[in-house]
Amino acid sequence: MRTPAHFDLLILGGGCAGLSLAMRLAESGYPGRVAIIEPRSVYVDDRSWCFWAPDQHPLAALVSRRWSRWRGSRWNRDVIERSAPGLSYQYVNSLDFYQHALEAIRGTDNIELKLDQKVVDVTREKDLFHIQTADSKLQARWVVDTRPPAPARLSESVLHQCFAGRVVSLAPESPGRFEPDAVELMTDMRRDEHGLQFSYVLPFARDRALVEVTRFCPAPVGARQLGAELDQLLARRGWKVGAVEREESAVLPMGLPQPDSEPMPGMVRAGTGGGALRPASGYGFQRIQRWAGACSQRLGAGFGPLAQPPDSTRQRFMDGLFLQVLRDQPERAPELFGRMFERVPGPVFVRFMSDRAGWSDSLRIISSLPWRPFLQTLGRRGRPGPARLA
Repeated sequence: MRTPAHFDLLILGGGCAGLSLAMRLAESGYPGRVAIIEPRSVYVDDRSWCFWAPDQHPLAALVSRRWSRWRGSRWNRDVIERSAPGLSYQYVNSLDFYQHALEAIRGTDNIELKLDQKVVDVTREKDLFHIQTADSKLQARWVVDTRPPAPARLSESVLHQCFAGRVVSLAPESPGRFEPDAVELMTDMRRDEHGLQFSYVLPFARDRALVEVTRFCPAPVGARQLGAELDQLLARRGWKVGAVEREESAVLPMGLPQPDSEPMPGMVRAGTGGGALRPASGYGFQRIQRWAGACSQRLGAGFGPLAQPPDSTRQRFMDGLFLQVLRDQPERAPELFGRMFERVPGPVFVRFMSDRAGWSDSLRIISSLPWRPFLQTLGRRGRPGPARLA
């Protein structure tokens, strides 16, 4: 019988969160032995990560496109355009991120990536974790679990963000062209029997963009339906596609119940399964980067890893109540988001979406929205409980 390989730290899952932590450990010179266990066999361009930030930040070199303005609109209403001085909406291509992280890992002799490995079992005995994969046994002092939530737990979300998108190049004869100066953050907002639907467009040039159809809905919408809706969007806007570079799709939890941050002593959760995604928006890249930096510093100081930190009580309450209103009164969704675009100044909107909102910003958001649907939801449900606020 082979002796199990021993590590100081095992990272379960090599997606955005797992690779972000491994990259920070590599860059900081962490001396411990680390392994990342990832079920995929190869990394491909499968995601787009966006956020608001100044031009200079630690991952600025990975940003392939920036926009100083963004747009929102209700169906058949005027388009609202906003901006925030000193900040831009920035796009990171997933393959660029993966390659950057993998290069940092390859530059060490103590951090290794184990691809095509699925975790079968995790147990703890005599202050050591024992991890069983399909073909190996590993031991570790600490474990960081960044694996996505299981389907049963995902189904407990208040809402689901479902999207399907394509990076397309337009045909020369296309009657419509993209407007590369501004992002379409939430345009064409409308509600049907499945929930809120809107368009999301990242224009890279007049003839090239990532075009997505997004839904906020109580139950996940299938890929076939989203694909058909994306075809309708392209046709409606006069965007005749000459080539499809790649496709992406996902179902993201909105209001996932907060997990046990430490399932076993010495084991923590992070990433989507640890509550990294902002409940009311689905944004998570910056939150993951902040966690990875803090966790790396703690490990470098000789302590155990940090879990993804919970949001503040104020933010959890606001996001939780907002999601409950969207679930209880889905017909109000275009109005609620539309009024935020129409009445909230760009800098306040960015701080709120980026987890930097102060009390005055929160009050500005609240004052932009109608009170009645929120009071009705509070009256029916009472104060949203922490278990419903990821």
